[in-house]
This record gives sequence, structure tokens and C-alpha cells, in this order.
Amino acid sequence: MTNKPFFLLAAALLLAAPARAAAPEITLVADEADGEAVHSSKHPLLLYAAVSARGAQNDAMSGLQTRRAMQAFSRTPEFAKMTKEGREKFFAQNPARTEEKVSTGSKKLGEIIRFTVKDEKRKDVRLRIRPLADSAGVTGGDLVPGASVPLFFGVDAKDLSALPEGVYSITAALQARAGASSEPVTVRIVRGDAPPVNGEPKDKALSLAGKFHVLDRNWTEAGRYADLLIAGDPKSVDGWTLKGDSRRGLGDKKGALLAYGRALQFAQENKDPHREEPLAISRRIEDLQRADSPF
Repeated sequence: MTNKPFFLLAAALLLAAPARAAAPEITLVADEADGEAVHSSKHPLLLYAAVSARGAQNDAMSGLQTRRAMQAFSRTPEFAKMTKEGREKFFAQNPARTEEKVSTGSKKLGEIIRFTVKDEKRKDVRLRIRPLADSAGVTGGDLVPGASVPLFFGVDAKDLSALPEGVYSITAALQARAGASSEPVTVRIVRGDAPPVNGEPKDKALSLAGKFHVLDRNWTEAGRYADLLIAGDPKSVDGWTLKGDSRRGLGDKKGALLAYGRALQFAQENKDPHREEPLAISRRIEDLQRADSPF
């Protein structure tokens, strides 16, 4: 006769969670800020969105643990005493969770992500948020559990300048995907220069604006911000890195290598953790030296 208490304990331990459709998840960050971003309307706003399948990874791990527990139970004396019908019923009632594919479909991700912007009074605000050129062509498909697809969006300065000063919340959601919505990010829009926060460098706003234009493949504007950074600090690592990105995008390989070389030199002298790491700049140089054409 089957040991009933053990059987009930095993059944409770192995019982899988109710079946549910796996869905992609989305994470949103504004201006690379950990928390509220303080942003000047003089410069474009950079938004980073990551679409992932973390839930599917958790389901896969849960399913693996359940299958291992089932295998362990199948080697016990209690399981050996069960009838064939009893075993079939037990496995039917306690299925292991299977790994389910998570897909965003075949459309371009920039076209199916929708943003909601609200002001301090929780009223909807119309604001044009667009995918930057580097992310505009990224298409959806099956997501690898545990991995994520990075996407960059932005708000142009001319659109930000139309907003009153204040605090705004921005949420990203995948169209037609119930529950696939990010946590809101908070952005404080100010006129003039935004004050540095949390020990960030004074020129972070210029660096982020330059990165915005690199990701949007607007090499002329990226170069303009690089010049502003270098004018403020001739040893600016971010400035010389942006200068290299800009010259590379414009097809000036020699100018890019010269700018990257200076960025590397100053990065090795500068211990500021907010700056580009020397390894990242070295990789830019190596990639450019191997490349026959820019980007």
C-alpha cells in the first residue's frame, strides 16, 4: 500500500504552477540614470529599452527542478508500490513545466513599443518618442531565455523644449502584449543646465547628447557635442571618444584613429569611474583597424 503522507508531500512539492502564456518583458532607463533623471531641455533625451524573456528562463529552471524531483521520486519504494494506473495518474496530475518560446513577432520592435508619458498630476502628455537610427531596423522574433534585445529611443530637444518644467513619468509597453509593460521611469525636465547628481561629472549631459546622436547616426551633431566637451576639457575622454565615433561615421578613418588614440591616452591617466574604460576604446581602435569601411 502506498505511503499516503509521503505521496501527498511529493505531490505538493512537484505540482507545477498553472499554465500561462510566456510573455516578453521590457525594462526602461532614462539618461542612464539609476532612479530619477534630471534632464535639461537644451539636449535630447536618451531612453534605453531592453526586451527580454526572463520569465521564460525562470519557467525553464522550475521545469528542470520539477523533472529532477520526479525522477528522484520514481526511484523510491513508495513509487515502486504504485500500480501502473496510479503512476499514470500521478504524472498526469503533476506535469513538469515545459520551456515555452517567447516571441515578439516579426515586426520591427521600434514599431510595436508604445510609450505613455504622464505629468505630475498623472495627466497624459503628448510627446514624440522615436527609435534612434541604430535601433530602428531591429526586428522581433523568438527571444533566448535570459538574454535581452537592447533598443535605444529618444526625444529631440525641440520636442522637450515645448514641455513645461516638471517631473514626468514614462512607461514603455509592447503593443498587443498584455502585461508586457515596463516600470515607469521618472524624468525631471529643467530649463538651462541640469545640475550634476550622485557625483556624476559636470559634462554628463553633453556626453549623453553626443551618444544620442551617435546612436542616431547623426555624425555631424555628434561631432559638435564632441567639440563642446573638448573645449570644456581638452583631456575629456568622452569628448575624444565621441570625436572618434563622429569621424569614423563620416568616413575619416585617420581622424577617427587619432581621436581614439587621444581618448585612450587620457583614459589611462584618468581614474574617474564614470568615464569610458580604456578597454572599450581599445576595441574601437581594433575594430576600425580591421574594418575596410566605416560602420
